[in-house]
Amino acid sequence: MNYYFYSEGASMPAKMADKLKIEPAKTSRASCRSCRRKIMKNEYRIGIPYPFTKPDGETITSHGYYHIACVPQDKVDLIMEALTSSSTIDIEDRAKITESLEKRKKEVLDSPQQSAAIRKSFLEHSKSSRGACRICEKKIEKGILRVVEPTQVELEDGRKFFSHKFYHINCYLESASETRSIFQDLLQISLQRKSISQEEADNLEREFKDYLMADETASEVLSFITDEPVKLEILKDLAREKGVPFSAVAKAIEKGLLKGIFFEPSPGEIQKL
Repeated sequence: MNYYFYSEGASMPAKMADKLKIEPAKTSRASCRSCRRKIMKNEYRIGIPYPFTKPDGETITSHGYYHIACVPQDKVDLIMEALTSSSTIDIEDRAKITESLEKRKKEVLDSPQQSAAIRKSFLEHSKSSRGACRICEKKIEKGILRVVEPTQVELEDGRKFFSHKFYHINCYLESASETRSIFQDLLQISLQRKSISQEEADNLEREFKDYLMADETASEVLSFITDEPVKLEILKDLAREKGVPFSAVAKAIEKGLLKGIFFEPSPGEIQKL
């Protein structure tokens, strides 16, 4: 599981503020902690320090790097103060950085709606083969598209982290109750984040077309279920009539059972609560 310090609302002790970095990126390896895109070599980046406690109990300073346009809004004033006192950044670069920070300060990105959007699941190419799918527990191979689910974790001392849960796309969709809407959200948010290309989104639409249609048709079959017991044989006939495999209906029923929507009043029958 990947952890990193979560910046929104997190406090920065005064002694840590002295370790804040405003510098050109030395390589193109680091990713922005907000948008997760690469920070290119020689591009100015902001390094926000946080205390990090090692397994042996030692507390060290760690940095989370951001594009200037992506820095946490509650840190903008502190960054601008550090920029003013810096003697290593030339006047032209300082003016550009200040302009970007001023623009960032005016943006309204900390509303509950925006924060919720930032934390929605999205697609990205797996960066290694170390991560495992949270559902099937099998490794997700490097380079293939995976679902990333951001999760906030708060420690007892008040520090906050973002942790990421990873899934195979198939596993994630099979566990969802509203498959098409979840799928469309994944594509839309991933395109906004630029973690996938339009071509990849189009390919995914084609790849999962039959799967989504089967899921929707299965939902139509399930709409036949009322508060009166229905024999599974009748559902099988309906599925056959609509041209959808009963396995898709069975999966939909299973999802419903997990959520307490359906229950089995007797063997071979199913009923809606």
